[in-house]
Amino acid sequence: MPEWWSFAKLRASYAEVGNDTDPYRLTTTYGIWNLTSDVKGSEVNSTIPLSTLKPETIKSSEAGFDIRFLDNRIGLDFTWYKKNATNQILTLPISSTTGKSSRLINAGNIENKGVEFILTGTPVKTHDFEWNVTINYSKNKNKIIELHPELSTYELGSTSFVKVVAREGGSYGDIIGYRYQRVEQGRKIVDSEGLPLLEANMDTENPI
Repeated sequence: MPEWWSFAKLRASYAEVGNDTDPYRLTTTYGIWNLTSDVKGSEVNSTIPLSTLKPETIKSSEAGFDIRFLDNRIGLDFTWYKKNATNQILTLPISSTTGKSSRLINAGNIENKGVEFILTGTPVKTHDFEWNVTINYSKNKNKIIELHPELSTYELGSTSFVKVVAREGGSYGDIIGYRYQRVEQGRKIVDSEGLPLLEANMDTENPI
């Protein structure tokens, strides 16, 4: 290698990891509770179990390089990565007429991919003093590739005005809610007490 080229390394990796779930989720179980101090009762779990439940699977790929020049005075470390989480264990709401409130399913393919750059340099280096500089840049993109044939949106949490959801084509944790009513110029419309008015319907197309 030329003298000005101090170091070079290429790297790549691939891994698959499984995540388990809580116990007693493959068959119907009973919960025990105290009816009185001396009498106990039991009730059937409100979630329909899944006998063919699979572990969640995370597949990750990564590649990059680390190069340094001029006796390690300048360096660049680059990484590209992609991670897919599949077969996630979710509870799907169902009609209460079934006697249950939800059923257990394997669903989802959530992808995270991105890049990272680390640029290092030593502008000043003497016998008694050394000045090191590091510039770091990273970008991650989260996307839900697939949820479930019976499920395009999964609610993670909600309040009176907003919902936190996971939906196909969007990102995990998108926030949707009611937007303010506005005039054509973009100014908010307020009521007699000066409080902003909300649209009648929740905006499900444009995350907040």
